Amino acid sequence: MSLPGYNGGSLEKFIDDVVRPPSGFLADLHGAVDIIVKTLHQLPGNSVQKIVQTGSLGKGTAVQQSCDADLVLFLNGYDSMEAFLARRQRILADIEKWLQQPADQITRMTIKRRTQYNLTYNCAVRYRGKTVQLEMDILPAIDVFRSKSGGERPIRQVYEEMKSKPENVRSNYSVSFCEKQKAIFRPENAKVKDLIRLLKYWKKTNSKSVK
Repeated sequence: MSLPGYNGGSLEKFIDDVVRPPSGFLADLHGAVDIIVKTLHQLPGNSVQKIVQTGSLGKGTAVQQSCDADLVLFLNGYDSMEAFLARRQRILADIEKWLQQPADQITRMTIKRRTQYNLTYNCAVRYRGKTVQLEMDILPAIDVFRSKSGGERPIRQVYEEMKSKPENVRSNYSVSFCEKQKAIFRPENAKVKDLIRLLKYWKKTNSKSVK
């Protein structure tokens, strides 16, 4: 495996110097994302249950000069995936309209891409006296693990529900698993995160496609 810039010696030092982002850089990104999260919690016409940060920034697997911040926007008020899907395009339009409004510390939110599932933005946010640039995906979703009584449904029950749905509905459940996927990347799994960072660095510097 070719690692441009690595000439032997301590691999840990190479990861620390070249691959792993500086802690101050990550702190600035997290601060900028928090500002956008607070703005989205006030989304008019929608009841926001919670916002989960995923992507490489949320999972702690970002590499230097390459970081994405994905926000999964969980909404209240839907008792089925079908009911949510019937209104998802309206929700995406609400998000786009809301983020066009002037907001403290957010200097620019420019749409890069729209799909039927999400919005991708190029963002510029003022944080600690500097402007932080980042790319962000915003994905509306519902919490399929939350029961009507407010408790958590067993994962097996959710799987059984998914199996009963047609493919065009079932495929939309995946984003709702983001918190369980994120839990794999616990802080104590630092070596695993560095391995993922190293693979990302190798992919980027060798122009490889990794699935």
